[in-house]
Amino acid sequence: MSQNDDDKLPKLYYRIGEVARIVGVDPSVLRHWEHECRTVRPRRAKSGQRVYTKQDVKQLLEIRRLRYEEQLTMKGAIRRLQQVRAESHPEPAAGAPANSPEPGADVAAAAVSREQLRQILLDLRRRVVEVIAMLEDDTP
Repeated sequence: MSQNDDDKLPKLYYRIGEVARIVGVDPSVLRHWEHECRTVRPRRAKSGQRVYTKQDVKQLLEIRRLRYEEQLTMKGAIRRLQQVRAESHPEPAAGAPANSPEPGADVAAAAVSREQLRQILLDLRRRVVEVIAMLEDDTP
């Protein structure tokens, strides 16, 4: 879906039935994709019903395209989505300050993959060990 396709999604929020019609799948398929993919996280209305954003709908349309047109497995589609996200949002160099997200930025867009988080934590651990070693060297 391109930026011009925003006109095709005039509302800010959509209920599961509307999203199912837009994407062209059964609501149970959407719920399964949410469970498997974990990047589409609709909010809940006070009534408990799922409420999807335009970004959620676009992501679900992309999942549908990958699954049905490119005939990827769900794992393959998830990998492709992660690759695209990594290419469009490169990780900052080690030691470089990360840009804080703009107010109102989509939480899913700012999500860090498990492997990226692991690398960040390992780097932080290494730095803490270095600081402790420096402090121990300074003791009289």
